[in-house]
Amino acid sequence: MPELILKPLRPNAGLQEWYRRELQTMIEAMARSMLYHVRAAFNRDDPAIGFASDESAVLDLKRAMRKWGDVWIDKFDAMAKQISEEFAARSGKDFDARFRKILRDAGFTVKFKPTERMREAYKSVVAENVNLIRSIPQKFLTDVESSVWVHVMKGHDMNGLARAIHKNYGVTWRRASLIARDQTHKAHAIMEEARRSEVGITEAIWVHSHAGEVPRPEHLAWGREKKRYDIKKGMWSEVDQEWVWPGTAINCRCSSMAIIP
Repeated sequence: MPELILKPLRPNAGLQEWYRRELQTMIEAMARSMLYHVRAAFNRDDPAIGFASDESAVLDLKRAMRKWGDVWIDKFDAMAKQISEEFAARSGKDFDARFRKILRDAGFTVKFKPTERMREAYKSVVAENVNLIRSIPQKFLTDVESSVWVHVMKGHDMNGLARAIHKNYGVTWRRASLIARDQTHKAHAIMEEARRSEVGITEAIWVHSHAGEVPRPEHLAWGREKKRYDIKKGMWSEVDQEWVWPGTAINCRCSSMAIIP
């Protein structure tokens, strides 16, 4: 009896977009808040006046950054688990529905249950995303503080400082997009490996996405050669010196086709 090759199942773009919006909404609020409170600490009648020599103003700025920085770290800590759990739950539900349809189209009827393997996959996705979300304000606030002191020492006015904060905001905004894209692919890969194992699938064929601007030559070759891999082990990467699965490396958008013997 010939092998049956299932169609590749790619991560849900809508889920990625939802996750990106959730992160960037919080980041925008944080950036606006920090800019407002930094402005308040250096409230000047004449915006052209510098503030390097004003010791009381410098102390006010230091207190404001510490106070409101802590407020935003706490806010991100509080929302990290909530968003991560919802993201993991949506990832699992979405994958199960689409994987079930692919199996049904191939002639198989499967009813998925919340197994121990899937619960572990869920916990893994939640844990990684909680840590990533909590790192967002820490990196942003460190960069903002560094920019603030550079401008203070140079005696720049508030307009120059505002531009520096906007620059830090842009970097953090783009990082949120990367986190959303990267984690959507990783969550998909984790759920996929778990469900495939449960239904007895042991092998898959690597499919290169051709979506990235700078493709990994190794991944490109695997896709071109239709390389098979053990879904429990993944594919051995000579470049990274570790086992990898489609979608688990940073910015990897590859997928795979499951093989039913």
